[in-house]
Amino acid sequence: MLLVRCFRPDRIYQSVCHYVAMVMGDQFLTPDFISYDSIYKRSACSVPVLFILSPGSDPTEDLMALGVKFNTAGHKFKFLSLGKGQKKAALTLLHQSLSQGYWLVYQNCHLLVSLMSELEQHLTSAACVHPNFRLWLTTEPCPEFPVGTSQVWKDGMEHLLRLQRVRLYSECSYFESTSGQD
Repeated sequence: MLLVRCFRPDRIYQSVCHYVAMVMGDQFLTPDFISYDSIYKRSACSVPVLFILSPGSDPTEDLMALGVKFNTAGHKFKFLSLGKGQKKAALTLLHQSLSQGYWLVYQNCHLLVSLMSELEQHLTSAACVHPNFRLWLTTEPCPEFPVGTSQVWKDGMEHLLRLQRVRLYSECSYFESTSGQD
């Protein structure tokens, strides 16, 4: 892998995945299932939901399917891919969605980080937020992303830690049960 890192840094991710699959097994590469229903049920109209994406993932289609399920499809479902020059359109769409109860998806938030702190101010100062309004944000990992926007709610973090602990214990017990079989 050192040679791959030196000569083909663009291939290091695939190389690490291949190594993990060979040494530890495919189960360590498959992501945990995300229940969009449970995310929606735990969400609120005043708190955005942030998806930090791994390469090749995009929750937009799943969110659209969820919108159909909760009767917010069609004109009630808005999305905007952020980038240079999109700040005004993003804020206009936000105010419209807040008052009308639309679901709003901002894609590629890492490309317009300056909007995030302003977005937080608009959400906290909004006088009238429709109860059906939901704000969904997608971003790639980005060190410039504001901490206030990306903080995970306390219950959600405890649930996530509990899931990871269960997974860790089950993996440790798997290794302990197979270690003497060589």
